[in-house]
Amino acid sequence: MVAAALGNGVAVTQLIDSRADINAQDHFGQTALFYAAEVGNDAVVGLLLEAWASVDSRGRNGITALMIASGMGHETVVKQLIDAHADVNARVAIGQTALMYASYGGYDGIVKRLLNANADATAQDRFGGTASSIAAFECYRAVEKQLIGATGTQASSR
Repeated sequence: MVAAALGNGVAVTQLIDSRADINAQDHFGQTALFYAAEVGNDAVVGLLLEAWASVDSRGRNGITALMIASGMGHETVVKQLIDAHADVNARVAIGQTALMYASYGGYDGIVKRLLNANADATAQDRFGGTASSIAAFECYRAVEKQLIGATGTQASSR
């Protein structure tokens, strides 16, 4: 996991070649794929996906690699994970989705990718928040406009 987080592709390749468990979880429930996605290292993400890393592995609170990449603005990694069939509608314990994470950051390119991959723009978290209400609250108008177009409804403030 450290090699993935540090972006050390040589070490990750050696671990894969030695048949290390690439889906091993740390005490937070996170995997090497999660940490590579978090730092946006598309080369290491690619190595792990090629070695059949579990694309939808979840940490303790339910967070996935797609959610963290979406929230950190790593569009190339988001594309890789979507192409590997990551669940675009997976939810954390409080109901938030990758689309909501992308909306918090105002990442309109990622929002577009997620919507094109059939992310549910109407999903609500446990507090009634939606991706469009998050975008509106954070003043990301381009993101809000995309989401309103996807849902056909105006965002309401939380």
